[in-house]
Amino acid sequence: MFYMSIPYLNLDCIYDSGQVLTWKKIGDHGKYIIVHEDKIVQVEQKRDHFTFSCTEDDFYNTWYEYFDIGTDYLKLHYLYTGLDEDLDAMCNRASGIRVIRQSFLQSAITGILCDSYSPELSKVYIKNMINACGKKRKSSVVGNVVQWHEFPTAQDILRRHGYFSSSDVGNRKQDILELCKDTVDGLFLDNAIMEYWDMSELLKCLEYINCSKNVDSVSDTICLYGRHDMCAFPIDSNVDLFIQNKFDMCSQDFRDCFIYDREHVMNAGYLSQVLKYNYRHPPRKIVKR
Repeated sequence: MFYMSIPYLNLDCIYDSGQVLTWKKIGDHGKYIIVHEDKIVQVEQKRDHFTFSCTEDDFYNTWYEYFDIGTDYLKLHYLYTGLDEDLDAMCNRASGIRVIRQSFLQSAITGILCDSYSPELSKVYIKNMINACGKKRKSSVVGNVVQWHEFPTAQDILRRHGYFSSSDVGNRKQDILELCKDTVDGLFLDNAIMEYWDMSELLKCLEYINCSKNVDSVSDTICLYGRHDMCAFPIDSNVDLFIQNKFDMCSQDFRDCFIYDREHVMNAGYLSQVLKYNYRHPPRKIVKR
């Protein structure tokens, strides 16, 4: 076990923002089993105290980066709370939200599926694909032996794609396979050194991305989650409508008002997660008696 106090980290807010579709929630709140590549951990939160079912070395070698502990999210929080009264309330409601550092392939598949399906159905489809293609493992987690699957590599998916059908992953199976072929062929080898704008344009040129309902949102989802380009600002149609209803302006006007200052642009991805959390979890209305 490894114990650590971490400021501005809220597992429930991250889970409820819809950015992580492979976490398994245990109980009502604050406890999750999380798989990342070939590692698994159970994390339990009590306020700002966290218990990780791993060694200190595993925490710093894997989970420190995964949870982006080195970024000062409290600074980002205050960056946006001072812009507007409504944004202040939203940031406070989503206090502790972070952008999880997922793999590029996982983020790309997540973006493709969530473009066509709800997060809930996308979660089912991703689980089906992982179970069909991911390497099966067995580990002891907090004294219990659990069986789990790694998130498959592009090679794993191409080699075992016959083990899942379109009914298992929806009608975007072929798009996922084309993505995996491009990954194996090295199209994204320069992923780490390409500028955000170049990667975004590359993604939009790919047929399986270009055919999406919201091309900008899919490409920005991949860049934000898979590359940690914090200037990426994925906004789906539901959040777009949420912005219109809440701020009485279209998302482009919202960007002009609150994002297109340099410091805000460079951290727009954080704000996108705040908006998504608030869309999915609006404040309860007080019923007057």
